[in-house]
Amino acid sequence: MRCPGPGADGPVIGRRFGRLGLQVALVLVLVAVGAVVAANIVAALTVTSEANHVLARQEASETRAAAGFGALFALIVALIVAPLISGPVERLVQAARARGSGHPEARVGRVRSFRDIRELAAMFDQMADNLGEQDRLRRNLVASVAHELRTPIAILRASIEAMLDGVHDLSIGRLRSLHDESVRLGHMVTDLQRLAAAEAAAAQLRLVTYDLAENAADAADSLADIADSVGIRLVRRPRPAPVRCDPLRMREVVTNLLTNAVKYTPPGGEVMLETGMAGDQATLTVSDTGAGIAPEDLPHLTERFFRGRRSADVGGSGIGLTIVDELVRAHHGSIDFASRPGGGTKVTVLLPAV
Repeated sequence: MRCPGPGADGPVIGRRFGRLGLQVALVLVLVAVGAVVAANIVAALTVTSEANHVLARQEASETRAAAGFGALFALIVALIVAPLISGPVERLVQAARARGSGHPEARVGRVRSFRDIRELAAMFDQMADNLGEQDRLRRNLVASVAHELRTPIAILRASIEAMLDGVHDLSIGRLRSLHDESVRLGHMVTDLQRLAAAEAAAAQLRLVTYDLAENAADAADSLADIADSVGIRLVRRPRPAPVRCDPLRMREVVTNLLTNAVKYTPPGGEVMLETGMAGDQATLTVSDTGAGIAPEDLPHLTERFFRGRRSADVGGSGIGLTIVDELVRAHHGSIDFASRPGGGTKVTVLLPAV
């Protein structure tokens, strides 16, 4: 049975009083009946051995009355407690069975029961939501990869077929165009390999105690010539920031952030790289004086192959920040973006400090 429930994203599955509830109630009632029977047997034995004593009869009568009251109380408790136990458990079972039958939208929803059972139901729904989000990301990834690969493959195929059919002559210019498209395909494959490596980074990190300032300075030195060639001033403000990290992976993080900042900053602009401490966390900050990011794009910056409105004229595959996010989370850190159109962008990475 399905019914809408509060706090659930999909249909809620459950019953008010299922077979499990009947079983729990039956067990409690049988226990109560057994208590009555035992009390009657004890009372009968007591009366047989002391038949001439009025006091013994009175005690036997009181014993039967107490047993009967206990049975009635047990029956009432069974009718109250059994639904609190059986209802949520049966809803969990039905939700799990529904998900296994191909209904990923099934949820348990909010339940009235004991604390542990409520927490179990909430954890099930949270797990279902997380699995749904991961499935959505996988579908988006497949769609994005297919979309990115379709254009260069179509261009290559059309150009080659045109030359084979004699529509176009074989020339250096056309061969150069085909070469450019093949290079673009190669870059996409390389980016996908980098993304797969970043997603597996948590199991491959080689953690050592390292100064984030030194790591950032090395990455900035390797990009200084590129920034100078496009007329961008690269400013460094390193302060000690000791962390436990994989130096090669963290250098990849800094390189990706600096490359992005240089790419989206116009000539004559400035990119600033800072490291330091903020309480018990080490900070890495990259800020620029570029065009900024639209507010509606900020929540999607780390999604695979996401390209904002202002990046249409800038080359790239849209996975650089995805790789940064994967590597930062693998180091148990977090990343924050602050930007406004025309006001530049500031990216802050927080890592646990040593």
